Amino acid sequence: MVDKEYRDLAYCYLDQLLELLEKNTLYDIELTHPKLLSKLIVKLHCHTLGGKWLKDLEDALTLTTGTVQQIQPLTEKLSVVSDNVVYFEKMCNRVMAAISDLKSRQANLEDRLKTVSANLKRKYPFDD
Repeated sequence: MVDKEYRDLAYCYLDQLLELLEKNTLYDIELTHPKLLSKLIVKLHCHTLGGKWLKDLEDALTLTTGTVQQIQPLTEKLSVVSDNVVYFEKMCNRVMAAISDLKSRQANLEDRLKTVSANLKRKYPFDD
């Protein structure tokens, strides 16, 4: 049986991961802390029961396939600490906010790409 203190570390590592993603882009993380993101993922894998939920969470966070509806059950699986509903709700909200932010960034990048593409086609109409 895994003790409560060991399982509680999962919350600490998830908090660090979310804080890192909230304050930095992935490019900035790679420049300033190249191994930090992978270390946090490994620590989360080690400190969660079953470990499969993190793979599912990583899949849900991918911009092309993930949805907010996928996140709730995954964060519930993380809630291994009994009587910690407030902290669970906070983490659930932060994960959903991170996904929403990533999706809006993706939409902005797609819009900018369409604009640049249209400008290039106007400037060079015969290049296909």
